[in-house]
Amino acid sequence: MNTKYLFLTLAMCFGVAQANHSFFEIPTPGLQQAPKNIEQLTALVHDAAHNSRTISIVGAGKSMGGQTIAIDDNAYQVSLKHLNKMLLLDLEHKEVTVQTGMTWGELQKQIAPHGLAIKAMQSYNSFSIGGSLGVNVHGQDFNAGMIIETVQSFRLLLANGTVVNVSRNENAELFGFAIGGYGLAGIIVDVTLALTDDVSITRVNATVPSSELANYFRNNIQDNPKVQFYSARYSMGRHNLLNEAFVIAYEKTDRALVVQPALDTKFGNMLLRNLVWLTQFSLMRRMRSSIEKLFLALPTVYSRNNLMGSSVEALPRDTKHSRYILQEYFIPYDQLNSFIDDFRTIAQEYNVDLLNVSARHVRGNDESLLSWSPQDTCALVLYICQPCNEDAYDGAVIWTRELIDVALKHDGSFYLPYQCLATPQQVAAAYKNVSKFLELKKKYDPRGVFKNKMYDHYLGS
Repeated sequence: MNTKYLFLTLAMCFGVAQANHSFFEIPTPGLQQAPKNIEQLTALVHDAAHNSRTISIVGAGKSMGGQTIAIDDNAYQVSLKHLNKMLLLDLEHKEVTVQTGMTWGELQKQIAPHGLAIKAMQSYNSFSIGGSLGVNVHGQDFNAGMIIETVQSFRLLLANGTVVNVSRNENAELFGFAIGGYGLAGIIVDVTLALTDDVSITRVNATVPSSELANYFRNNIQDNPKVQFYSARYSMGRHNLLNEAFVIAYEKTDRALVVQPALDTKFGNMLLRNLVWLTQFSLMRRMRSSIEKLFLALPTVYSRNNLMGSSVEALPRDTKHSRYILQEYFIPYDQLNSFIDDFRTIAQEYNVDLLNVSARHVRGNDESLLSWSPQDTCALVLYICQPCNEDAYDGAVIWTRELIDVALKHDGSFYLPYQCLATPQQVAAAYKNVSKFLELKKKYDPRGVFKNKMYDHYLGS
């Protein structure tokens, strides 16, 4: 059957099976605030500081993590959605200065006509730049590393109501405190980022045993100057769980650009969303791998901006019966195979409903005080379907903490911006500079103006 029509059939059959609520859109308590300018934002900070309120910051409102959730109903839940302007585009130096309420998608629309593209961002362009800075995101471009590596400077609104310039040379201790600081250092109001060229790229695929993935990356990807993006997807079948890895790389090419429909179209979103949703069924779980390989084997040429143009609308949506959650672990390559073996055992023992496990490379960087990968690691992103009931949540707490212990045993770490399921002790073990982070928190925010659920759960005691 023609691949296009196979996808269309699947999407049509299952497109009405899901509710309209995205799992990223988490209802939050607190007094909702959306200042129109920096003056109004500063006034909110002054008000909170003098009236014993706290502030939590929300970007595009698409995060499932506790870093955006207010600690109580009296707190200010501050959205920066109106602070979304481009302030300066420096074509000569390939840099851009933007307000941090802007989303990546909004930025792409403004820089693409100039032949420029973003260096480091997550896989979906629906998130705000400020929120991405707060969690120090990474993407599939392993040459770009974490977003902190692309930051030239920023302005930070502190708890005392002052706005300071921050860079690696000015107020330098605030640089690694605020980026990857989960909104606890202050509010990054604008930022200057390094950009790159919007080059043409083409896809190259390979299938390898999962035990050979680390070697394949070292021998074929890591030092290949043509490769721009890299990821791998593990097999999800009941009888070959995590045994195989399907490698997806994108290389620079001189071939003529084939204009592709953006993945954030309604049809593209429905197609991709339902393909993942179907993975809940064992038969479709086996078929999905074959379908994806057929689709990804199609020869085509993308622009960098096109490949980085996906929306979270392409992901399945929560229903009243189930929700979709993410987790991420960072494992040194020499420990990857043994971690995968332990992970498989836990997933099977607890019957974890894994829909997808993908691998990416992360270049080590310790500039952020809460760096999740000071050394080079393989990032493993878990996409999970979880029933909406208390027993399922309690079970997820148990197996997640076991998996975190396994990651720590293998000299790895885990990512904080998702459900707050870890223990404070596990956070301290994974993030070696927590005490230094808390020292700066006390220095720059002695009243505790900037707080959120993640802080209360992991760092507040």
